[in-house]
Parts: sequence; C-alpha cells; structure tokens
Amino acid sequence: SEEVKIAILAAMSCWAARSAEVIKSDVISFLANGLKEKEALRRAYLRCLRNMFKNPDAPVK
Repeated sequence: SEEVKIAILAAMSCWAARSAEVIKSDVISFLANGLKEKEALRRAYLRCLRNMFKNPDAPVK
C-alpha cells in the first residue's frame, strides 16, 4: 500500500540522516527510480533523499 511505502521511506530517511554508514549506489538508484511513482510517493522519495544528504558525514559509495 502507498501509506506503508511512505512510512518505510520516512524510517529509512531518519536512519540514513543519523547513520555514519556508507550510502551505497544501489540505495541511490532505488530512490531515483522511486521518482517515477505517483505524486505522494514521489514527494516521499524526495524527502528521503533530502534527509539523507543533510548529513555531511554520510559518505556515498
């Protein structure tokens, strides 16, 4: 369901914003593919990306 996907994306963005783990390219690809979804999901994917990159210490690999 769309609501579940949005909740999962919110949890994932919270984790990534606080994590010091490497953000792998497949995660970025997953989020980029999500931008093709319906409007509400697309906004959730964008929020997730924005939150992930707010953390300057989170390296991208």
